[in-house]
Amino acid sequence: TLPGISLEESDRIGRQAEELLLSIPEIRTVARKTGRAELDEHALGVNVSEIEAPFELDGRSHRELLNDVRQKLSTIVGANIEIGQPISHRIDAMLSGTQASIAIKLFGDDLNRMFSIANRIREEISGVEGIADLNVEQQIERPELKIVPRREMLARYGITLPAFNEFVAVNMAGEVVSQVYEQGKTFNLVVRADEANRGSMERIRDLMINDGEGNPIPLSYVADVVSSSGPNTINRETSSARSSSRPTPTAATCAAW
Repeated sequence: TLPGISLEESDRIGRQAEELLLSIPEIRTVARKTGRAELDEHALGVNVSEIEAPFELDGRSHRELLNDVRQKLSTIVGANIEIGQPISHRIDAMLSGTQASIAIKLFGDDLNRMFSIANRIREEISGVEGIADLNVEQQIERPELKIVPRREMLARYGITLPAFNEFVAVNMAGEVVSQVYEQGKTFNLVVRADEANRGSMERIRDLMINDGEGNPIPLSYVADVVSSSGPNTINRETSSARSSSRPTPTAATCAAW
């Protein structure tokens, strides 16, 4: 599904997909993972679910079963479906950098134009015989809060750019300053602004930063705090931004090749 979806909604769609799969006679059990931790080797957002569905063929061919699976899952509104096998997905990831055996990659600096071209490529090749599960890497704009320093004002108040960056990082994200040992466990002690002082643009503008002489001044004196938007994720390969279209060849196409 689209990035930015809540975990609850993603779980609801995942359960809907499970019910559709279990309605197929050859599939008797399913197992699902929704999202993966950021430090996982194959990190995924909560908008992505992986469902494993072991099956036993009984009276139908493998191709007929997959056609049935695709037909049922296509009824899920707003979801992109890719069907494959766990090991083949891992091999595809090593060979093409995606979970598809074929990937058409675009490289550039303008993410919006790349996404538009990727969708045009999808439209052009969607009619190719034997292509299934044709998807484009999902890209949407999401809200961002930008704190943009005004360099001339920083110089006037004697605040260096590294000091400004450290102030913003500590107050917004926090900084580990020590560790606390309690009941056999170690916890990081993090310093940052409390929710009341960073919960709105107005409060962030009113955060007090010390000038070069140690006098506190509002952050709005030396920086602009603006609401903006940006891409939910930027995929890179060889240091360049990347977008891709991922067609999956069907069994008949692979045999023809």
